[in-house]
Amino acid sequence: RRLTPAALRESEERFRDLAENIPQLAWVAEPGSEGKISWFNKTWLDFTGSSIEQMSGSGWKSVHHPDYVERVVQKFEYHVKNSLDWEDTFPLRGKDGQYRWFLSRMKCIRDQSGQVVRIFGTNTDITRERQLEEQLRQLAAELSEANLRKDEFLATLAHELRNPLAPIRNGLQLMKLAGGQQQASIEQARSMM
Repeated sequence: RRLTPAALRESEERFRDLAENIPQLAWVAEPGSEGKISWFNKTWLDFTGSSIEQMSGSGWKSVHHPDYVERVVQKFEYHVKNSLDWEDTFPLRGKDGQYRWFLSRMKCIRDQSGQVVRIFGTNTDITRERQLEEQLRQLAAELSEANLRKDEFLATLAHELRNPLAPIRNGLQLMKLAGGQQQASIEQARSMM
């Protein structure tokens, strides 16, 4: 009996140490809460510049980008209500007023009987990855355009080379056929070439 409260405190301290120091924004929602979040880690509060009181319940919606918040809330509430894990990407506003893209993941924590006892979620900043992805897309488009221009240039070059080479080839054929007997034809072919 004496060890149980100490073990519980130690377990809670480990959880708090982990949850408060991970680089992801983390949060906890209670099952059946219709999307109301009861806990945010320090990283979330530092990023948003908010207090736990401002974010609790539905306050977290205030840091979502207005273009995405309705979709995110609908999907989040549906997954909470139906005890389903969830994943999505969307921008969140930091305390500096700038939006950054996050990959949000939610996991339903179940007891031994399969009942959801807690919902744990994280938001991982993927802004840099999205920027790199966009740069790669632009680079691919530029390379595709350059490849198209190269193909057009080679086609034009081949056409332009074929035009002057045709008379040269014809003249050489005439010289070969004439041998040394038709000097006038050979001279005419040579001057044309």
